[in-house]
Amino acid sequence: MSKLNVYLSSPYMEFRDTREQFLTAIKSRTYLYEITAMEDYRAADRDVLQKCLEDVDNCNIYVLILGDQYGSIAQKDGQPSGRSFTYWEYEQANKRKANGHSIERLILLKAGTPPPDEPPLLTAWKQEIARSQIQTVYYNEQTEIPQKILESLDYFTLKRIETVIEKKDLLRDKIYLCDRTEVNQEFLSSIDEDPIQFFVLNGHENDLPHYFIRRQEIEFEDRELAWKDIRIVPNIPDTVQDFDKAEIYIKSEIFNQLKYKKFRLPKDVTPQGVIDYMTEQKLDYLSISWFIESALWKNDRLKEFVISFYKKYNSINASLQTDKRILFFGILQYVEGNMVTEEEFYKRISNIRWEHTPMKLNKIGIQDIKFWLEDAGIEMLESRKEELISLYLKELHTRPLFFKEVEGCLARIIDLYNR
Repeated sequence: MSKLNVYLSSPYMEFRDTREQFLTAIKSRTYLYEITAMEDYRAADRDVLQKCLEDVDNCNIYVLILGDQYGSIAQKDGQPSGRSFTYWEYEQANKRKANGHSIERLILLKAGTPPPDEPPLLTAWKQEIARSQIQTVYYNEQTEIPQKILESLDYFTLKRIETVIEKKDLLRDKIYLCDRTEVNQEFLSSIDEDPIQFFVLNGHENDLPHYFIRRQEIEFEDRELAWKDIRIVPNIPDTVQDFDKAEIYIKSEIFNQLKYKKFRLPKDVTPQGVIDYMTEQKLDYLSISWFIESALWKNDRLKEFVISFYKKYNSINASLQTDKRILFFGILQYVEGNMVTEEEFYKRISNIRWEHTPMKLNKIGIQDIKFWLEDAGIEMLESRKEELISLYLKELHTRPLFFKEVEGCLARIIDLYNR
């Protein structure tokens, strides 16, 4: 879809600074909008008023800002017209609308009681606006105006997109598929024939690492492979003397979540018992996501335990004969505000190696969103993808975002496309 042309109309001197602020702010929407404003005018052969009216004729959205001034009177045919440039532009936009042209109109008016010395022409104009059905937004301070215009422009754009997109039946679970493609491919290529497999997944809490696991569950189910995930956050003792109890805590979490009749006590939880549970439940994959938050890494024995835990249970693989797969994820998660810096956290976990190379969750970028829109069957058209990103995920044009920061926007896109 082509960009929307926006014509900005106002008494110039009263709103000079505000206009400049808006023209700066709109740069974040350059894929969506082209702005026409008197700031762009140069010396021309025809008179300025004629140029203004022609530009109004060519715009998709007409934006009018009014405050306490009527604006300078325009010359027409070499004589004072009795009307301001701004009013002529307003009248031209209304004529276009009345003649059936596709033009959106937006008016921003100053809230509150007008000053006693308000120009009579401005008073009459405001009364005319009040009788019209033009969308009107009120502001208290001029500093509010740029954001109010941007919000309204996005609303118009959204309305336009709604009229052309193909409506679908989409599940909210599609959100989980917007997850780091390279990491996903790395994981899938790492799965082998061992009954028990170990993966280290590290990142920031706002990366929402459990979404990565949920993605696998969805994709494997699409292949008609049954997957179940259990998330455990076992108590890790702070004292060296009690540290050996950590394995019991892990078994307790598995015991509580599986509720398998053959497990009478947490100590009864064994790899073979878990495989028996999977057989009974007709599961192909069981993932166990063990969340180890950054605050726990102050304990120097934690790394030693994590490595020894892997070695112990990896050695059992040779004795297991099954086509079931237990995928154990050690999710090493940095959490802000717990007295461990992010730099210190990554330094402490840097040498942890389980069966596979540790996978690092990175932030979401523009290309990730485009892949998601296409792979999830939401939108294939490249220009529409750009519009959706500019409309819902503007910050991606300046920096990559945590998954938590994009989650709500992805949900809104799904809602937009849903019947």
